[in-house]
Amino acid sequence: MFLRNTEIFPNPIQIARPITVNEDKRLKYQHSVVADRLNRPKTVSGSFPFNRELYDIASVSSKKSYDSDDDLFYDTDIEEEQEKSKDYTCLGMYHRRCKQLDIVPSNQYIRHHMDESLNMKYYGLGARGIRGMIPSLTVNQHIINLDLSNNGLKDEGAIYLSYIIKDNTAITDLNLSYNFLEIEGTKAICEIFRHNITVKNLILDGNLFNDECARLFSELISSTGQLRTLRLSRNKFGPISGKYFGPALAENTTMDLLDLSWNSISEKGAVAFFKGVQKNVYMKTLNLSWNGVSKESGKVLLQALKENNTLLELDLSHNRITPEVATFIGRGLSKNEGLKVLKIAGNPLETAGCYALLKPLIKSETSKLDIIDLTDINLNQDCIDVLNILQQHRVHLQVLTGTSKPPVLRTKPKHVHPFQKLRNLIERQNVDLLHLFKSIDSSNDIMNTETDSNGIISKEKFCQALEVDYFL
Repeated sequence: MFLRNTEIFPNPIQIARPITVNEDKRLKYQHSVVADRLNRPKTVSGSFPFNRELYDIASVSSKKSYDSDDDLFYDTDIEEEQEKSKDYTCLGMYHRRCKQLDIVPSNQYIRHHMDESLNMKYYGLGARGIRGMIPSLTVNQHIINLDLSNNGLKDEGAIYLSYIIKDNTAITDLNLSYNFLEIEGTKAICEIFRHNITVKNLILDGNLFNDECARLFSELISSTGQLRTLRLSRNKFGPISGKYFGPALAENTTMDLLDLSWNSISEKGAVAFFKGVQKNVYMKTLNLSWNGVSKESGKVLLQALKENNTLLELDLSHNRITPEVATFIGRGLSKNEGLKVLKIAGNPLETAGCYALLKPLIKSETSKLDIIDLTDINLNQDCIDVLNILQQHRVHLQVLTGTSKPPVLRTKPKHVHPFQKLRNLIERQNVDLLHLFKSIDSSNDIMNTETDSNGIISKEKFCQALEVDYFL
């Protein structure tokens, strides 16, 4: 296929080259090189004698080729310096990430990223702000308490936050209150606890969680073995939510505090919920205020108070508890051996309800109640007499009564301009201006002391005359 150029390479052992280039355009070898090649001995029996010079040339050539290939994948010193110049600290990663996303870094995070507690409340981070924190906050080992309430995170922000908390091993307290979280945010939060084992206290007040979210939270309550505090106040949980939370509480053995206040758990939902409380053997504090406790749920609550001796504080304020339900609660309290604080303020107990609640405690030998909150409940003389007898038998018992309305704030009196006073005087008392100034001019006390040579009255004395003569 290839022809040897015997004119240039008379020795057949020399390298054969195809004649593809014009002979006139070939590079001319130096005379000495051609001469050396011509003097090369012929091979014998298909082999040629070892030539040290040619071996050295070939070695050098192969070494250069190897080095040139190696340089393609070799990290130079310049690249190494550039790599070392990157800041891989929490702050450096945060700045770099914010630059990539084109967002303004938060000065609050920059100042306190080394503290144990980071309060980002009301900073309006949104989903993009949380996204910028992902690499930095994931590896941050200083922050233990993270407050991100009132930041408008929504579900998207909760998803970004889940990426952080799943791999973070330092945060134990997390507050995501008032962030408009719904079903997708609930899924992201529950996903956190599939991987994270350090978060112990979770606050989710004031979001948009509904009954479907309650189903996911119930799975979290029954399955997790790390959660100590869960606050779900001021959400949209209805009666169906109680059917989810009740069985979950029966299985939970780690949670100390559950706050479900300001929801709509009532009727059959409250019945199922108190059945779960009856079987729970670990929870210490339960806040169910501002919900609804009906007659049927009151019967179940009676059994729960009899059997549950681990619950220390129960808040049933503003639950529309009737005197009949109060009777069940009183019977349960007389048999209970663990409860220390009962808050039942703001319920329409009336005289019969208060009497039925307090009377059984007088003869009870097992009750350990220290505080009973009866504020915003009308107590007649019969209730007060029972209360006095109860406090004689139980000196340590403290009963709170009266109203819980906040005190009226005292404000500074508003300054009224003198001309406004004059206008009010004219409108209310129909005073003639000429008569007014004559009366002021006739006052010797004012004219003798405060008039100048032109008979002009000072502003201060004019105001004083209005106050003295017309009570303004």
